[in-house]
Amino acid sequence: MQDPDKLPSREIFDSRLSKILKAKKAKNLAYMTKIEYSKFIEEVKEAKALRAAKDKPCTVAQRSLAQRRLARFGVVEVNGEEKLIAAMKPGQNQMLFFAPVEELHQVLEEAHIAVGHGGKNRMLPHLKQQYKNVTEEAVLLYLSLCGICLNKKTAKKRGLTVKPMVFREMNDRWQVDLVDWQTSPDGEFKHLLSIMLCFGAPCILQSDNGKEFCNEIITSLKKTWPELKIVHGKLIFLVLNTKFIKLKKLKE
Repeated sequence: MQDPDKLPSREIFDSRLSKILKAKKAKNLAYMTKIEYSKFIEEVKEAKALRAAKDKPCTVAQRSLAQRRLARFGVVEVNGEEKLIAAMKPGQNQMLFFAPVEELHQVLEEAHIAVGHGGKNRMLPHLKQQYKNVTEEAVLLYLSLCGICLNKKTAKKRGLTVKPMVFREMNDRWQVDLVDWQTSPDGEFKHLLSIMLCFGAPCILQSDNGKEFCNEIITSLKKTWPELKIVHGKLIFLVLNTKFIKLKKLKE
């Protein structure tokens, strides 16, 4: 069950949203008050009545308003309450509701919990299946106030470098990665074999590259140093008693 103390409070959300709306110069249907919402419902009902009674006298302005309202809105009854929806096109089955500003917090909260405290990319598709006027701006405002989301610990990124291994003896183990030394030589050293001939071979030669490491060149090293052990494999992680234990799967 979600902790209500860490979800954005209605008071704070409405206060922040009010500041955003005051900064907007023009009115936007995406943010309609309950008064405007109720007004649109009445205008749509009047427009339907006017369209049904073709002989009823009306002004040009009234007929124009009725056409605009019917082109944009519709009205349906849900559990005994009239709701404003977007005008439905022929063949369209999914109704998209309009939400007044006063109900926006509840709409966003229900959607946020439904997607498991997902972010914008999960909330917006979910909301667009039900609502016409919920904006990305409102979603981002809600997310910026969600304590649960803000307290999420970001996973630490693992670096590209390999953690060094400490051994007691020289050349006990080498851990290498495949590089093209022939095209990018380091002075006179341009091959793994030439490096081993200079410094000696390790007891264990290890690579995380996997099977690609076991090629003809590496096999030839065992002919020169029969006691050389060649291992390869990738790191795997197991969870035991809520602690991470790192194991290295080796394959000779």
